[in-house]
Amino acid sequence: MTTPLKTVRNLDTLATGYTIFEKDQVLTANQLNGITDYLDDQNRLTRIGLLGSGLMAGFDVQLSGDRIVVSQGAGITTDGDLLALQTDITFDRYRVYDEKAPFYPPFYPEANDVAPGKMMQIFELIRAGEKDASASQLSSLPVKLADWVAVLYLESYRNDPDLCSGTDCDNLGQQAINIQRLLLVSRGDAASLLHAPDTLSAASLKLPELTAERPLIGALVSSTDALAEIYRKACDSTHEELANNLGSLFKLIPGLVRPPFSADPSADWIATLNTRRAQFAKLGMGIQHYYDFLKDIVETWNALRDVLFEDDGVLWPDFNAFPKHLLLGCLSSPAELRSDWHPAPLTRQGVHDHAHFLVLKLHTLINSFKMPNESEIIVTPSNDESVPLEERAIPYYYALNGDNPIHLSWNHRMTRRGTAARNHGYRAAEYGDKRNPLTSQIGRYDFFRIEGHLGQNVVEAQKKLEQTLGDYNLPFTVRAVLLHTERKHIVIRPPMRFGDLHRIHHILRKDMTMQLEDAKQFNDSFKQGIDHAIANKQITDQNVSATANARHGEIADAVGEAALPLAVNRYSDYQQARQTKDWRGAYKTVINSAGNFKGTLGEIVRTDITTVFDTLVTNRQPDWLGWMDILIKAKDDREDDKLLFPAFVRQHPGLEHAGGVPRGGTFVLVYDDQANVVADFALSYNWPETAESEPEEDTALPNPDFRLPGLRDDIFKLRPTLEDRFKFKLDEFEAKLQPKWMEQINIQKEHMTFFKESVGALTNLLGNKTRESEVTANFADKMLEYNINDVQTKAAQVENLRQMVMNQQLTGAARELADKKLLEMQSALAESIAESAGYVVENKIDLTATADGGRALGSLTHSMGMVTDNTARTRLGTKLNEIRGGASDTQATALVGLIKVGGFGIR
Repeated sequence: MTTPLKTVRNLDTLATGYTIFEKDQVLTANQLNGITDYLDDQNRLTRIGLLGSGLMAGFDVQLSGDRIVVSQGAGITTDGDLLALQTDITFDRYRVYDEKAPFYPPFYPEANDVAPGKMMQIFELIRAGEKDASASQLSSLPVKLADWVAVLYLESYRNDPDLCSGTDCDNLGQQAINIQRLLLVSRGDAASLLHAPDTLSAASLKLPELTAERPLIGALVSSTDALAEIYRKACDSTHEELANNLGSLFKLIPGLVRPPFSADPSADWIATLNTRRAQFAKLGMGIQHYYDFLKDIVETWNALRDVLFEDDGVLWPDFNAFPKHLLLGCLSSPAELRSDWHPAPLTRQGVHDHAHFLVLKLHTLINSFKMPNESEIIVTPSNDESVPLEERAIPYYYALNGDNPIHLSWNHRMTRRGTAARNHGYRAAEYGDKRNPLTSQIGRYDFFRIEGHLGQNVVEAQKKLEQTLGDYNLPFTVRAVLLHTERKHIVIRPPMRFGDLHRIHHILRKDMTMQLEDAKQFNDSFKQGIDHAIANKQITDQNVSATANARHGEIADAVGEAALPLAVNRYSDYQQARQTKDWRGAYKTVINSAGNFKGTLGEIVRTDITTVFDTLVTNRQPDWLGWMDILIKAKDDREDDKLLFPAFVRQHPGLEHAGGVPRGGTFVLVYDDQANVVADFALSYNWPETAESEPEEDTALPNPDFRLPGLRDDIFKLRPTLEDRFKFKLDEFEAKLQPKWMEQINIQKEHMTFFKESVGALTNLLGNKTRESEVTANFADKMLEYNINDVQTKAAQVENLRQMVMNQQLTGAARELADKKLLEMQSALAESIAESAGYVVENKIDLTATADGGRALGSLTHSMGMVTDNTARTRLGTKLNEIRGGASDTQATALVGLIKVGGFGIR
């Protein structure tokens, strides 16, 4: 029976030596084969030991209708065979590949030492164009073509042709046959042919990916305890995750950990972490550094996983793994059931070293953490969290330990190059680098670590940082926020947030100052006019002089006091002046005194246009100024609220603690109610203080050049008192009426007699200037008696109120009330006079001097002089003219005299 062919596996037995030939030596087959075996073994070992094993590149399979196309490619089996296709090859048929082929153990899944067992079902693909009578179309496969898996197989065996004859053995020798065949196997069988060696990459997938819980800062945080509690919760969660998983590193990859450590170091690591945790169980100051420390460990752990994932190298693969075959993938899904490439460590040496470095870095980080107490504030160029931790500056909470210096365990690349001392960090000078990194180019850095400010006074800390910003032209902004809810604890705010409200405030102050200046000049002119009228006997009432002197002095003093804070240009000067002396009380005195001045002397003053006093009394600008102060204060309060941490979080929800600030961002110092920095945050954008500073010298506003100063001297006219005017009018009245009386006597005696009696009565009345006290309010007509008594009562009340207003001891509030009552009573008196005159006319009462009507007109004439208010006088004149229109001739004549005496004018 013919012995079945066996697949030759060259590395099953390694040649350990060869013969050194000598001159004229007769060489044997063993000597010659020994040298070829040795060189072949070394060649194969070089391939798998220095290059790698598996499918290196190419060999992509795809279906093209009923054809299979395999691209060019290369790979190395674990027996050191180089499998290669130089061009793409198309296969369109197949034939059965069975037990007649050389025995290859992987194709016999049930093989043992006794029997090979049954071979798996295999079909060999035939190249398009190759003649083979036994080949079948691919469409006739027992399973649809897409479900098969392509296998590239090197059929290696020895063939002995045995051609020796009895006299000639020149053909003696075996042939080493190596044929590449493309086979198809089922999915299940392909799975048994696929070998996945143990690699660090595979082990890394079993290591858990760790996460550092992110502290979520809400708008309700308003105290250091509340902020610390949020960070403590995140730290506790991160600590638990580290404590639960650090031990898995040694368990899964002991070979990686054992070189730097004699035993599993995770127990010591966790004990040290527990000590740190206990340190911050109650401590709030610096808890952000503790959180950053835990986050560094998490980042280093995950970086180790990433580096291990790239280390898929195999130093010496199992020679039995896939000695003569490579899987090219499933026809329907080429990435499935496909051999990987496992490079030799020679090509992964840097990756492997990096992994060892990171294990040592974990140890160094855990044992180097120390809460710093330095007070020097240092800004260090760095990178943000988008780059690995080792490419950033070393934080200042890592002390420089003698056993494992932090800078030597920080950056693998720099340590390998011998430049670890040039790592940036707060303690760079301790590492040996005395250079200031801010004096060289910083364009490649997108982040700046800021350290040393914790626990410092926030005003001093911000001042130092802004000094550094200015000295080195650094691209970020510094702001400060109070961790509290009460504005009174804010210590950093703009001196003033100058704006349009302040400019309008300035305009109003300027206008009010001009009005006060005008009032002062008008006050002087008014007083001088009264003094001149008294000196010229135009005014004989000495009470007028006393009133004028009193009001003038009040106004002059109050104007000077009110104008002082209003006349300044800068709003800050105005506020300071207000604190010394508020202008409002003095301004109110100006208004009251000006109103009383004109109101009290109203009967001797005539104004054709509005006076300065009128404008001052009715002006609402003092209210506007007060309202604007309220608006400015409210706006400042709203801006101050933005400097409180709760409002800051609502306005900037993207705040993040990063131990520094990104380029172009904002570094936020958070301080407590003792003005000490307790935390810091960063914004990724610029949040500048937008408040406009108050000008050193605000613009002085000139007085308008279109005002008419001379108009103030002509704005009022003084006229005699009512009694003096009454006498002047009486004389004029008599001079004009007497000739007319004489004419009427000649024309009509009866009419003359009546007119004479009427005029005589009026003359008697006016000439004697009968006073209220001389008229006996006793009439035959009791209704007329009631009306006249009502008039006299109201006239007396007017006189009493007028005397009350002139009382110098009267307070401001009382004087205002008296002025109001005086106007009301004058209006009531005018109504009573008009009502009484109407009654006389309507009832045609006798107007002779001794009759009820004549006596009543005399009383009304005297009382009419008590009405000095312009509004009441206008209303009275209108009503008397209306009554005259419905009167008889005699009564109309008497009413004309009454109207003219009152100075109302005939309408």
